[in-house]
Amino acid sequence: MKKLIALLIIAIMLLPGCDFGMPRQYNEHDILRTENGYVVYRCKTCSGRGVEGCDFCNGARFVTCPSCNGEGGIFDDYGYLVSRCIRCAGQGQLTCGKCGGQGAYRCTECNGSGEVPKKVGN
Repeated sequence: MKKLIALLIIAIMLLPGCDFGMPRQYNEHDILRTENGYVVYRCKTCSGRGVEGCDFCNGARFVTCPSCNGEGGIFDDYGYLVSRCIRCAGQGQLTCGKCGGQGAYRCTECNGSGEVPKKVGN
């Protein structure tokens, strides 16, 4: 019976002009299930994974140290190290502040669940 209701809802949603107030960027291929008057879609932002790749470090987990420009220290005109960078401890990189060095963070659209429920009807 639940499958019949789900199929009926999908069929109605696919009728031209029948969007029931739902955003048009979701289609029948994104539907995961229906429950209690809601259609649960796979999140478009994270593709259902629940995490987004960090756009600050591009998933590398580290960023170039802005104090030493990735050099790891201060150098004189002849290329000799004068002092190590105190901000990055001479490594030339810092842990990404946006993702905390994970390379990704929880999806803001679905709050990490990978699913977006949308109410059917008014």
